[in-house]
Amino acid sequence: MPGEQELFLRGGRVLDPASNVNGPAHIRIVGGRIAAVGPEAHPEAGDREIDVSGRVLAPAFADVHVHLREPGGESSETVATGCRAASAGGFARIWCMPNTNPVNDSVLTTRYIQDRASEH
Repeated sequence: MPGEQELFLRGGRVLDPASNVNGPAHIRIVGGRIAAVGPEAHPEAGDREIDVSGRVLAPAFADVHVHLREPGGESSETVATGCRAASAGGFARIWCMPNTNPVNDSVLTTRYIQDRASEH
């Protein structure tokens, strides 16, 4: 529905190395996508406004050293629990280590892990 995803984040510190931005700014999100960033960004009528003063707003992180343990070591970690932990920590992408059983060294095992990750 229109207006449900319009969001205005006011007063955070925006840190985006790809855009060389590091400082106080506002972010406007429309339809789940960033529409405006900067100290001059402003909310539109109907935007849900959130004060994020004192917080850092940055692109999601990627973790290239993750031990998901599935398949074969589900008693230690699963793809589901690893994805939840990564998400809770601000990580949008993870790369799992090949310490699974069978070892993740084949297309079949990699596809299995990718399929499990897609579910979570």
